[in-house]
Amino acid sequence: MPYEVKPLPYRFCIHCMFNGCYPWNTNPALTCNKFGGFIPCILVVDDNNVVYECSSYKIVTEETWQSHLEDVKKEAKFNEESRMRAIDGKVMSNYPLPAESIFMKQVEEEKENH
Repeated sequence: MPYEVKPLPYRFCIHCMFNGCYPWNTNPALTCNKFGGFIPCILVVDDNNVVYECSSYKIVTEETWQSHLEDVKKEAKFNEESRMRAIDGKVMSNYPLPAESIFMKQVEEEKENH
C-alpha cells in the first residue's frame, strides 16, 4: 500500500537530524514535533515575520551516524543475547524483535487483504 510522503516543513530543515528522514526518527525524543515528535520547531523570524531558521536545528554529522551505528550494534547484541536466553526458557521483551516485526506486518497485511 503506498503512503503519501510528507514534505519537509521548511526548506532549511534539510540535513537536520530531527527532520523525520533518518532511522533514529522512530524515537519521538529525536523527532521534530512537525512529525509527531517531542523536539519543538522553534522558528526564528525577522522583523517582517519571515521565517528563516529553526533554533532546534541540529545538523547530521559523521559523529551522529557513528553514534547511531554503535546504538544499532548494541541493540543487535542485546537481541541475540535475548534469543539465546529464550532457548532455555521464555523471554519477554518490551518491543518486538526485528523478525517478529516482519511477521506482525505480514499478518496485518493478510488481514487487510481478506
